[in-house]
Amino acid sequence: MSIRALELYDAVKMEMLLAAREMGIRALPEVHDLFRHVVPPGRRENLKKQVSGIIPDLMMALPVDGRGTVCADTLLEVKTVTFTTDCAAYAGARRATPVSAVKARADGLELSTERDLRKRDEAWCGTAAGAVGPMLARFREFGKLRGLVFGALGEASPDVHKLIGTLAYSTRAPRRTGWRAEARRRWRLQGVCRGC
Repeated sequence: MSIRALELYDAVKMEMLLAAREMGIRALPEVHDLFRHVVPPGRRENLKKQVSGIIPDLMMALPVDGRGTVCADTLLEVKTVTFTTDCAAYAGARRATPVSAVKARADGLELSTERDLRKRDEAWCGTAAGAVGPMLARFREFGKLRGLVFGALGEASPDVHKLIGTLAYSTRAPRRTGWRAEARRRWRLQGVCRGC
């Protein structure tokens, strides 16, 4: 990842974290202790060294009932898609739409994370190949991984738009309520995403 792409990634992740907290939603970055209690004690040191691909970028307590009264911890993975002349993500998108590149990237995140977790389960926990180990089981307790993917052309994955709506509608937001307040919050969050 280039320096510019890393800066963009960090900026996007921090803005989403700060926006959630501003709206009164509990949000945690880089949830390193997520698998600690399911990994055997002798292998826990690996969690400090070899975490690429298995530690989610964010965990937020998002509403599951539509009103914001019942929340569940949800894992979110932030990714950026940069544009270069030989960029595979945008190659097919040129024939379709730029949104295709971010949607394709977002759609593959959960499968990619599960594949990495299976490898760690086999190596660290002694899980048989193809079986669901303790790390993968823990990951699946949180439901679907939400992919927050931002593209080089200002586009965002569907999960970004859903999250913006959730944050804007949040009844936990320490602001005025009503459709105007919700619209202002939605516009602010969309501006944050475009600015990144």
